[in-house]
Amino acid sequence: MFLQEMLGITDEFAIVQVEKMTSPEKITRIYLKYQLTDCLVDGKWYPIYDYAPEREWQHLAWFEYKCYLIAKLPRYKDHDGKVKTYKPNFTPPNRSYTYLFRSEAIRLLQKIKVQNTVAEIMKTTPYIIRSIMEDAVEQGMLNRGEAISFKNISIDEKAFTKGHNYATIVLDSDKEYILELQEGQSEKDLKTLLYQLSGKEVLPELNIVNMDMWK
Repeated sequence: MFLQEMLGITDEFAIVQVEKMTSPEKITRIYLKYQLTDCLVDGKWYPIYDYAPEREWQHLAWFEYKCYLIAKLPRYKDHDGKVKTYKPNFTPPNRSYTYLFRSEAIRLLQKIKVQNTVAEIMKTTPYIIRSIMEDAVEQGMLNRGEAISFKNISIDEKAFTKGHNYATIVLDSDKEYILELQEGQSEKDLKTLLYQLSGKEVLPELNIVNMDMWK
């Protein structure tokens, strides 16, 4: 139970095996098994139809070891007769990492400018870190809703690689939402972002602007 809590999984999955590998790199693989005979989806139970091929999701590193959760997810037939794969509670849909992994990556992205550095710390690839940041931007835009009302913003830059390919990020300082992201770090790129946010041909009226940019 304690290990399940650390992994962020609930009782429908059991830990059945833990493998440790030290060469060519340090990796821990934790195998999970779905224990129930039915799938609970949107408050309804569906009998298991079969199992999808084995998949793995990167989890937070354990000490010096990269960590992966591995499982065969059950599939079920929904009310329309379509076969669908059960969505586990420990990973975002259609992603190769866990929620806990994503949360830690986002925390680091808020503190470290270079995505490659975050990737090194998280023992993953810059592509994964970039996808996590883009998902966070998309979720932030959904959270903010259709009506955009902001007076205090923070402007930051993130590098995809050391010294190259920067993106400008605008956040709502009060609600801590990511409002928009665009590649580039020039004054023109920033103005484009602000015009997009205002939805008008004039820049939005702002009270406080916090900036952490090189130029």
